Amino acid sequence: MAFSSIYKTLFEVRVIHSYYLEDPVAYWSLTSLEERNRELERLGYNISRDLQFLPAGGSTQVLRDQRMRFFPSAYGFKVAVETQEKKVGMNKRYLPVIPIDESFRLYFRIRIRNPYFNNISNVRLTPNIRGNHLFSNLTDALSYPSLHPAISGHNQERAYEMGELSVDGADLYQAFQHTEVAPPAANIWEPVTDFHYLNSSGRYLVPAQFHYLPRPVSAHQPVTFLKAVLEDPIGTQVATTEISNPDGLRQINLNFDDVTPGDYTLKISNSSTQLDQYTITISSDAYHLSDWAMIEIGHRNSLGDFRLLETPDGYLKFNGSNLDTPVFEVRIGSRLTNWEYIPFEDQILTPHSDNSSSITTVGSRLFTKSPRGLSHFPQPIAFKEDGTNDQIYLPNPGKPYVQASDPEQYISIIQLPELNI
Repeated sequence: MAFSSIYKTLFEVRVIHSYYLEDPVAYWSLTSLEERNRELERLGYNISRDLQFLPAGGSTQVLRDQRMRFFPSAYGFKVAVETQEKKVGMNKRYLPVIPIDESFRLYFRIRIRNPYFNNISNVRLTPNIRGNHLFSNLTDALSYPSLHPAISGHNQERAYEMGELSVDGADLYQAFQHTEVAPPAANIWEPVTDFHYLNSSGRYLVPAQFHYLPRPVSAHQPVTFLKAVLEDPIGTQVATTEISNPDGLRQINLNFDDVTPGDYTLKISNSSTQLDQYTITISSDAYHLSDWAMIEIGHRNSLGDFRLLETPDGYLKFNGSNLDTPVFEVRIGSRLTNWEYIPFEDQILTPHSDNSSSITTVGSRLFTKSPRGLSHFPQPIAFKEDGTNDQIYLPNPGKPYVQASDPEQYISIIQLPELNI
């Protein structure tokens, strides 16, 4: 007997970057997907200008075999599946034509199109591991809809870059400068709202041979000995590497060619203290230098909100009256920088003594009083010239250039026109 079939969205993956949100706090305060959809549409949000999404390796064949279709979108991508429409009680339900079992996996590459993407993104510019980010709905301890884990505890043994996130108890903090001091140190760490942004606690996809860079580290306390231990998921050590240099280590060359590809924990320590820990997936076949990230999507009945289908009947997810398509997210915060203003032809600008300006001076240089997140939208800075009551607004950086010339902070430079003040 013939039956009609229809394609329905099985899942969606979105990459939401706060650089392209006019008011990130207001956006993340929206409680429904419909409200967020309206705001993204109003903003003309389109992350495909920055990132390219592609099925990886054998996933193209899996899509064909499962009668699925891949659709890039302005927010990321969607995967639709051919279904049969069924009447269940008073409702229409949708069952995939080809059953989806718990061995089902799809992989997607994310590649950078915008050469300034890392400049505008709150990710480490000097990462210890140069691997691909790995996002998966199969990862334990996720909070729907984010595909990356929460911030891990603060590591007292390493330095943090400006903009990095860390925790003190239940509170989340952001570093306002490069630092080795733990939160909540005033003027160094600032409390922030947890919007589940991408952070260094996530998973990484690496080849069998890769480098570990012990930085940023204190110039006064160079690392002279490092030990790398690779553990399997049950905690068994499968490989160990040690290296030393009395003049200080720049990097460790790690070679895991003899290790079976898969999931591991990499622990880095010195002679007495663990310095770093990473969750990594070793696969020379899957890793690509040109990729920024890999996304893995699978199905298990035990995944809760991260499952793809209803349990145990295998229908597309349903909320009682409508399809409840899972919409997974990768959330990226904006790069935090101090903004330096260069006056027109050495025009002298002096912030008002009443402290009403958002600008301060360091020698002859003008800076924002505190670091600010870069934004695609105007973020004017209040400035009042000393001896006047006229307040003007200075622009935010027009180009996403970031300088690391300051030993403690990242800087964005803005060339000012002549100001009539």
